[in-house]
Amino acid sequence: MDAVTRAVQRIGALTPLKTDCGRLCGAACCGGGAEEGMLLFPGEEAFYQGREGFALREVTLEDGLPAVLLVCSGSCRREERPLGCRMFPLMPRLARDGTILGVRMDARGRPLCPLTHGPKAALDPAFLAAVEEACRILAEDPRQGAFLRRLAAQERAVRRLFG
Repeated sequence: MDAVTRAVQRIGALTPLKTDCGRLCGAACCGGGAEEGMLLFPGEEAFYQGREGFALREVTLEDGLPAVLLVCSGSCRREERPLGCRMFPLMPRLARDGTILGVRMDARGRPLCPLTHGPKAALDPAFLAAVEEACRILAEDPRQGAFLRRLAAQERAVRRLFG
C-alpha cells in the first residue's frame, strides 16, 4: 500500500471539528470553480482521471516545478476527497531535514477558513493526531516527503508575507 493511501486511511472520516465546520464559512473551501482546486500529492491524480465531477490541471508552483491541481464541482462524498482536503486546515511543521515536528494551521487557508485564525487546540484532538500521523507516513516516502517540503515552503512564504 502506498504512502498516500495509508495517510488517507489514517485520517479516515475525521474532520477538523466534531460538527460540520462548513457551517462556519458556508463551505468556502469547497467552493468549486475552474480556477480553484486542491493540489494533489504525487500519484494521487490516478484516482481522479476520467471521474465525473473532477478535472485535473497541470500547474507550476512558485518553485518552478510542476504539480497537479484537482478542480471539483464544489461537492463530493467525503470518501472521494483528496488528501489535501482531508488535512485542511493543517500543514506539517518540518525540521530542516524534513522530519515532522508536528502540525500547525495552514496560513494559505486564512482567506477561506475561520479555523485558521484560532488555535489548533480548538480542533478535534483525534483529527490533529491523525493528520500529524498522516504527515509522518508521507514524510517516510521520498517522493511524498519532497512534496511535503514543497508545500511547507509555499506555506512559509505566505506566513512571511502576511504574518
